Amino acid sequence: MGYELYELLLLFSIYSIIGWGIGICSSALTKGIYENRGICRGPYCPSYGIGALLILFSMNYLTMYHVVFMSFLAGLAIGTILEILVMSCVNGLCGGKLISFRWYHPLLFGAGGVILVCHLNTLLTAVIRSISPWVHFAFLILFWLFFVSQFIEGISKMMRFKKRSTIS
Repeated sequence: MGYELYELLLLFSIYSIIGWGIGICSSALTKGIYENRGICRGPYCPSYGIGALLILFSMNYLTMYHVVFMSFLAGLAIGTILEILVMSCVNGLCGGKLISFRWYHPLLFGAGGVILVCHLNTLLTAVIRSISPWVHFAFLILFWLFFVSQFIEGISKMMRFKKRSTIS
């Protein structure tokens, strides 16, 4: 894939923020309300960052085939598997069905894979490589400090939610 560790961390961070924005917009369009769909309070949703990196890694092995078609399939498969895993974890931690799977999600994941592989990642990688390493370092320190603390807080809130909902 040809990335340095700091570039992978930056891409994870950026795709987590972009994914959070997609979740907010999706909620606003479908429900007409602001709803933070992530487990963190901040503007990041790590499942999108993980999914994007997995799609990019998988394309190392699939580039000998039709790139658009394979990126669609990679997005569809990886996005669907990741959503099912996240859905199972969140629903298990909370003790209820908070997240449900929709029939059209795999198609959106596939389309996202095409956009990611064919357009977005090339642009973001070029921008990242043109910025000073000190800016990378400062962004990564801030992002990871807030992200880790809010991720731990989000997990503990889900576990407290499960205890409250099973007691009553």
